[in-house]
Order: sequence, then structure tokens, then C-alpha cells
Amino acid sequence: MSTFRNPAVDVHLILRRNGAVLLAQRAGSYGHGQWAMPCGKVEPAEPVPLAAVRELAEETGLIVSRDQIKLAHTVHAMSDDGLEQEHLGFFFAVHHWVGEPRLAEPSKCMEQRWWPLDALPAQLMPYSAYGLARALEDPGGMSLFGWGERTESAAAAAARDLPMLDVGH
Repeated sequence: MSTFRNPAVDVHLILRRNGAVLLAQRAGSYGHGQWAMPCGKVEPAEPVPLAAVRELAEETGLIVSRDQIKLAHTVHAMSDDGLEQEHLGFFFAVHHWVGEPRLAEPSKCMEQRWWPLDALPAQLMPYSAYGLARALEDPGGMSLFGWGERTESAAAAAARDLPMLDVGH
């Protein structure tokens, strides 16, 4: 029998300007050297949209209000680091903000830069890259990342367990 663990809930902020997206190069142990959108974990008892507003201010110094962000995509991810940690990622489009981005957390990010959407860095974190792509392709949608065969086998097992219903067609 497996032990249930709640997924880590995280927020990702998509800021676009003149055909480019704001990315930060990660420092520290998590994703060192890789690029990602401003992001972070939701604190206990913190509403997801407010976590997005807080994380953006903490990482970039940008000020945004709740009504200036919109949920762009949700990703249920399984980490590929061998720890089998689930993540529930909320990707928000940020439409207006106050200020210019700055490195507000230099211990977590080495650099911030606007990257053209058609020339993103090769070192873009896969989870971030996937969430960004899905937010642009399927705004407001939900998708899975990193589940591999587990998704198909779980769906097949669930389908086998469903009773056949006669709906009277």
C-alpha cells in the first residue's frame, strides 16, 4: 500500500513584452543554471492567486494586483528527479505590472532577461518550457507532464473497472 503525499503546489508567472518572455536563470541547488519563469511554492493556507502576486514581487520586485493576472494553464506534473514528487502548477499570464524587473532574490536567481519567444534558451527547465508552451497553445486548459506510461495504464485500468451502462440509444 502506498503512502499518500500531497502534491507540491507552485505558481509560475508569464510576463510578455514585445514578443519576449521574462525568464530567470536559477541559482542554488534547484535547477542551477537553468532558466525558468518567475515561480515559487504556495505557502500553507495561502490562496493560489495571492501566492502568484507574492512570488512575482519577491523574485522580480514587480508589483501586480490580483486582477492583473489570469490563470493561463494548469499542469499536474511528476518530477523526473527520481523522488516521484507530484507538482500542481498554476501558470498565470501577467497583463500589467508596476516597475521594471530586477534581481530581488540573488541567492535564488543569477540573472533575469527578456527572451524572444522564438529564441528561448536551450537550458529552459523542461517543466517551465512545457507550462509556457501549453499556456500559449491551450489558454485556460489543464495538462499532464512527466507521467509517462502511468497515465495511460491508470486510464486503461479505470476504463476496465467502469460498469457498462445502457443509456437507451
